[in-house]
Amino acid sequence: MRFALVLTRRLVSGAIQIPAMKTLSYLILPLALIVAGCSTVESRVSGHQADFNTWPPAVQQQVRNGQINIGFTREQVQVALGSPDHTFVRTAATGSFEVWSYADRGPRFSFGIGMASFGRHSATGVGIGTGTSPYPDERLRVVFDAYGRVSSIEEVRG
Repeated sequence: MRFALVLTRRLVSGAIQIPAMKTLSYLILPLALIVAGCSTVESRVSGHQADFNTWPPAVQQQVRNGQINIGFTREQVQVALGSPDHTFVRTAATGSFEVWSYADRGPRFSFGIGMASFGRHSATGVGIGTGTSPYPDERLRVVFDAYGRVSSIEEVRG
């Protein structure tokens, strides 16, 4: 039995028919969910607009550029970079410090070649894939002092 995906409303012999609007909703809904889940600097600024307006102009500009600096508050870091991927507590002789960790969630690219055989049948294939890793690489750590201000910034280089 042969099946084909049909995006029109006319009946095609031997095909499973899916109305065009329903098919579009299957494609658009996941895309809308992905976009809605992405937080941008501007959306975070608008969510903290009253506080943002009280920050010095130099801090406002850095936050809008997605940058942070020593002395920033937790809120300023959260608006500039978003919520951390992980949080840690660093305990040292001088006390305990909160550490926020941010990961690189950029796209990953892969290329593969495969071959298989079973009995008298064989197959070969080539594939190119893109995606995001479920195990992202850490790119940045932000350490806060006892007063809730950034005391150090650790970045991965290279």
